[in-house]
Amino acid sequence: MPNDEHLLPTQAEQDRLDVTHQKLRILLDNKLLLCPVQDPKRVLDVGTGTGIWAIEYGTHTHLDMRAIAYNLPPLTASHPPGDEHPDTEIIGTDLSPTQPSWIPPNVKFEVDDCEEPWTFQEKFDVVHARYLAAAVENWPRLMAQAFQFTKPGGYAEFQDYDLEYYAEDGTLGQD
Repeated sequence: MPNDEHLLPTQAEQDRLDVTHQKLRILLDNKLLLCPVQDPKRVLDVGTGTGIWAIEYGTHTHLDMRAIAYNLPPLTASHPPGDEHPDTEIIGTDLSPTQPSWIPPNVKFEVDDCEEPWTFQEKFDVVHARYLAAAVENWPRLMAQAFQFTKPGGYAEFQDYDLEYYAEDGTLGQD
Protein backbone atom coordinates (compact mmCIF):
# COMPACT_ATOMS: atom_id res chain seq x y z
CA MET A 1 0.00 0.00 0.00
CA PRO A 2 1.51 3.35 -0.95
CA ASN A 3 2.42 5.59 1.96
CA ASP A 4 0.23 8.35 0.53
CA GLU A 5 -2.66 6.42 -0.97
CA HIS A 6 -5.42 8.06 1.07
CA LEU A 7 -3.93 11.24 2.54
CA LEU A 8 -1.24 13.70 1.65
CA PRO A 9 1.96 12.88 3.52
CA THR A 10 2.44 14.86 6.71
CA GLN A 11 5.30 17.29 7.10
CA ALA A 12 6.98 14.72 9.35
CA GLU A 13 6.76 12.11 6.55
CA GLN A 14 8.16 14.57 4.02
CA ASP A 15 11.02 15.40 6.41
CA ARG A 16 11.68 11.66 6.90
CA LEU A 17 11.89 11.18 3.13
CA ASP A 18 14.34 14.08 2.77
CA VAL A 19 16.52 12.85 5.64
CA THR A 20 16.47 9.32 4.19
CA HIS A 21 17.57 10.79 0.85
CA GLN A 22 20.44 12.56 2.60
CA LYS A 23 21.52 9.38 4.40
CA LEU A 24 21.57 7.41 1.16
CA ARG A 25 23.45 10.21 -0.56
CA ILE A 26 26.15 10.03 2.13
CA LEU A 27 26.28 6.21 1.87
CA LEU A 28 26.66 6.45 -1.92
CA ASP A 29 29.56 8.93 -1.66
CA ASN A 30 27.32 11.78 -2.81
CA LYS A 31 26.26 10.01 -6.01
CA LEU A 32 22.69 10.38 -7.18
CA LEU A 33 22.93 7.53 -9.70
CA LEU A 34 25.08 4.43 -9.80
CA CYS A 35 24.54 3.58 -13.46
CA PRO A 36 27.22 4.81 -15.88
CA VAL A 37 24.90 7.03 -17.91
CA GLN A 38 26.63 9.70 -19.99
CA ASP A 39 24.91 13.01 -20.77
CA PRO A 40 21.26 11.96 -20.31
CA LYS A 41 18.67 14.10 -22.08
CA ARG A 42 15.53 12.70 -20.39
CA VAL A 43 15.25 11.28 -16.88
CA LEU A 44 12.17 9.93 -15.11
CA ASP A 45 12.06 9.85 -11.29
CA VAL A 46 9.30 7.39 -10.36
CA GLY A 47 7.73 7.98 -6.94
CA THR A 48 9.56 11.29 -6.58
CA GLY A 49 8.13 12.04 -3.13
CA THR A 50 9.31 15.51 -2.10
CA GLY A 51 11.19 15.89 -5.39
CA ILE A 52 14.57 16.33 -3.68
CA TRP A 53 16.33 13.78 -5.92
CA ALA A 54 14.99 15.29 -9.15
CA ILE A 55 15.87 18.83 -8.07
CA GLU A 56 19.38 17.89 -7.01
CA TYR A 57 19.99 15.85 -10.16
CA GLY A 58 18.81 18.67 -12.37
CA THR A 59 20.82 21.45 -10.76
CA HIS A 60 24.06 22.14 -9.00
CA THR A 61 22.06 22.47 -5.78
CA HIS A 62 22.68 20.18 -2.86
CA LEU A 63 19.81 20.46 -0.41
CA ASP A 64 21.71 19.45 2.73
CA MET A 65 18.73 18.24 4.74
CA ARG A 66 21.07 16.72 7.34
CA ALA A 67 22.38 20.18 8.17
CA ILE A 68 18.91 21.71 8.05
CA ALA A 69 17.17 19.01 10.11
CA TYR A 70 19.81 18.73 12.80
CA ASN A 71 21.20 22.28 12.79
CA LEU A 72 24.62 21.05 11.68
CA PRO A 73 27.20 22.75 9.48
CA PRO A 74 26.75 21.96 5.77
CA LEU A 75 28.80 19.25 4.14
CA THR A 76 32.34 20.34 3.40
CA ALA A 77 34.19 20.56 0.09
CA SER A 78 34.98 16.85 0.41
CA HIS A 79 31.28 16.31 -0.27
CA PRO A 80 30.66 18.54 -3.30
CA PRO A 81 27.20 19.49 -4.55
CA GLY A 82 25.27 17.15 -6.77
CA ASP A 83 25.73 16.41 -10.41
CA GLU A 84 24.92 19.28 -12.69
CA HIS A 85 22.53 18.42 -15.50
CA PRO A 86 20.92 21.71 -16.53
CA ASP A 87 20.26 20.45 -20.06
CA THR A 88 18.50 17.29 -18.90
CA GLU A 89 14.71 17.19 -18.84
CA ILE A 90 13.72 15.58 -15.55
CA ILE A 91 10.17 14.45 -14.81
CA GLY A 92 9.23 13.36 -11.30
CA THR A 93 5.99 11.47 -10.79
CA ASP A 94 4.14 10.73 -7.56
CA LEU A 95 0.64 10.14 -6.24
CA SER A 96 0.83 13.28 -4.09
CA PRO A 97 1.66 16.84 -5.20
CA THR A 98 4.02 17.54 -2.29
CA GLN A 99 6.95 18.93 -4.24
CA PRO A 100 8.07 22.55 -3.77
CA SER A 101 6.54 25.33 -5.86
CA TRP A 102 9.93 26.70 -6.92
CA ILE A 103 11.73 24.25 -9.15
CA PRO A 104 14.49 24.54 -11.73
CA PRO A 105 13.32 25.11 -15.32
CA ASN A 106 14.47 21.65 -16.46
CA VAL A 107 12.50 19.80 -13.73
CA LYS A 108 8.77 19.20 -13.70
CA PHE A 109 6.48 17.17 -11.50
CA GLU A 110 3.35 15.25 -12.45
CA VAL A 111 0.73 13.56 -10.31
CA ASP A 112 0.71 9.99 -11.57
CA ASP A 113 0.34 6.43 -10.34
CA CYS A 114 3.33 4.38 -11.48
CA GLU A 115 1.23 1.20 -11.30
CA GLU A 116 -1.21 2.45 -13.91
CA PRO A 117 -0.32 2.39 -17.64
CA TRP A 118 2.35 4.95 -18.44
CA THR A 119 1.40 7.49 -21.11
CA PHE A 120 4.70 9.21 -21.88
CA GLN A 121 5.22 10.11 -25.54
CA GLU A 122 9.01 9.67 -25.48
CA LYS A 123 11.37 7.22 -23.82
CA PHE A 124 13.94 8.11 -21.16
CA ASP A 125 17.71 7.73 -20.92
CA VAL A 126 17.26 6.90 -17.24
CA VAL A 127 14.28 5.67 -15.26
CA HIS A 128 15.10 6.14 -11.57
CA ALA A 129 13.17 4.91 -8.54
CA ARG A 130 13.96 4.51 -4.87
CA TYR A 131 12.15 3.70 -1.61
CA LEU A 132 9.24 1.98 -3.34
CA ALA A 133 9.51 -1.47 -1.67
CA ALA A 134 6.46 -0.89 0.53
CA ALA A 135 4.54 1.20 -1.98
CA VAL A 136 4.23 -1.07 -5.03
CA GLU A 137 1.82 -3.98 -5.31
CA ASN A 138 2.63 -5.16 -8.85
CA TRP A 139 6.41 -5.21 -9.25
CA PRO A 140 6.48 -7.19 -12.53
CA ARG A 141 4.25 -4.56 -14.18
CA LEU A 142 6.31 -1.65 -12.81
CA MET A 143 9.55 -3.23 -14.01
CA ALA A 144 8.08 -3.99 -17.44
CA GLN A 145 6.94 -0.39 -17.85
CA ALA A 146 10.29 0.95 -16.66
CA PHE A 147 12.11 -1.06 -19.31
CA GLN A 148 9.49 -0.31 -21.97
CA PHE A 149 10.07 3.43 -21.45
CA THR A 150 13.87 3.23 -21.29
CA LYS A 151 15.72 4.09 -24.51
CA PRO A 152 18.02 1.45 -26.01
CA GLY A 153 21.34 1.81 -24.19
CA GLY A 154 19.62 3.59 -21.30
CA TYR A 155 19.26 2.50 -17.71
CA ALA A 156 16.49 1.67 -15.26
CA GLU A 157 17.90 2.08 -11.75
CA PHE A 158 15.98 0.98 -8.65
CA GLN A 159 17.43 1.69 -5.22
CA ASP A 160 15.81 0.35 -2.08
CA TYR A 161 16.42 -1.43 1.17
CA ASP A 162 16.47 -5.16 1.82
CA LEU A 163 13.35 -5.70 3.89
CA GLU A 164 14.49 -9.07 5.19
CA TYR A 165 16.40 -8.87 8.46
CA TYR A 166 19.60 -10.90 8.64
CA ALA A 167 22.98 -11.00 10.33
CA GLU A 168 26.05 -11.60 8.23
CA ASP A 169 27.46 -13.89 10.91
CA GLY A 170 24.26 -16.00 10.95
CA THR A 171 23.30 -15.18 14.55
CA LEU A 172 19.83 -13.93 13.63
CA GLY A 173 17.47 -16.89 13.40
CA GLN A 174 14.65 -17.44 10.92
CA ASP A 175 11.97 -16.62 13.49
